[in-house]
Amino acid sequence: MPIIEFNNVSKAYANHKVLDNFSLSIEQGEFLVLLGPSGCGKTTILKMINGLLLPDSGEIKVKEKPISSYDLIELRRGIGYVIQQIGLLPHLSVKENIYFVLDLLKKPVSEKELVAKDLINVVGMDESFLGRYPKELSGGQQQRVGVARALAANPEIILMDEPFGAVDEITRRNLQDEIIRIHKMLKKTVIFVTHDIEEAIKLGTRIVLLNNGVI
Repeated sequence: MPIIEFNNVSKAYANHKVLDNFSLSIEQGEFLVLLGPSGCGKTTILKMINGLLLPDSGEIKVKEKPISSYDLIELRRGIGYVIQQIGLLPHLSVKENIYFVLDLLKKPVSEKELVAKDLINVVGMDESFLGRYPKELSGGQQQRVGVARALAANPEIILMDEPFGAVDEITRRNLQDEIIRIHKMLKKTVIFVTHDIEEAIKLGTRIVLLNNGVI
């Protein structure tokens, strides 16, 4: 069964219809890329998957259960989210940023430490970075920490909204290679938003091309 389903979903802002009778099934373990110009509905789809936005009509299911029947806080804790602005908390160390969701889940310190050490290696960084602060990292390193934080609670689903758009081209290519490696290793379901066709072709096991709210 699909892990995520959109069934005849529509969404409008004022008089602008962002999604128009939109249907899509996403299988477990896919690396699905949403590709299209600004305003075509890509980010709206991501925000609907974790309940930040609700549809005007239609139904969205996650793991065969309608989103409307979830406790949205619990739903979001089971979904990793990586954005272009990264959103690391500047007053927290790398380790504490990775801990963030685990703190909300009240995990013991011993478990949090194991997760942080494991994930900093998963994203291709050394454990010596765990004690540093975001301002001491390059943009690419910060983005890797953002990926580690998104993976911390071991979610089945990872949402990525143009996560590499703010870094230079060489760093971007390295991060693309890294996320391909992580996807193959961890078998997570990834939904990745981009307007870059080369990035979409490189990353996606399937590409959904959007325009004016339709596929």
